Amino acid sequence: MNCIEHEGKEAVVNCASCGVGLCKECEANTAFRFNNQALCRKCNIEAAHNNEQYLNAFLNKKKLAMGIVIAGIVIGLIVYLLGKIIGSEYGIFWMLICWGIGGSIGVFITKSQQNEKQGEKPKGTLLNRIAALIGAFIGAAIVAPVFIIFSLIGIKKVNKQIAENDAVLARLGVGNNQQGKANGMG
Repeated sequence: MNCIEHEGKEAVVNCASCGVGLCKECEANTAFRFNNQALCRKCNIEAAHNNEQYLNAFLNKKKLAMGIVIAGIVIGLIVYLLGKIIGSEYGIFWMLICWGIGGSIGVFITKSQQNEKQGEKPKGTLLNRIAALIGAFIGAAIVAPVFIIFSLIGIKKVNKQIAENDAVLARLGVGNNQQGKANGMG
């Protein structure tokens, strides 16, 4: 059997996805592997596009979670300042409640995203999940500002992964979906 990309070269392995023959050069230069086996050019392109869709969805959820936490912090600060203006002694309490709500929703979005990635279903009894939610609420009220910093770091990492994926697509001679959308395609 000959290599699918280089007709004159003998195939040394098969594509892990579709089974076509690959020469030593194609095997060594593959961008993606499945079960540590090389993929052909067509399957590499498909894997890169699937990777791009996953990373963009992941990035959008991270941004949504961060936006909700920021909204909770801003609303909490406004509530605190309004409490100070009207002379309420409960301003800090309501500020922390707003932070807790925003932080809990942000944590929920992030955790559901991690569970989706790992293919897991929520674990534990309803009482355990309610206790975990209350704990997350209290924790989120305290660490909501720190959540923003970690979200920004996560967004930066995902953007780097997207750039690396775009480089793989460029190396394979294929544009990414974002370029296609900008050109009116896709």
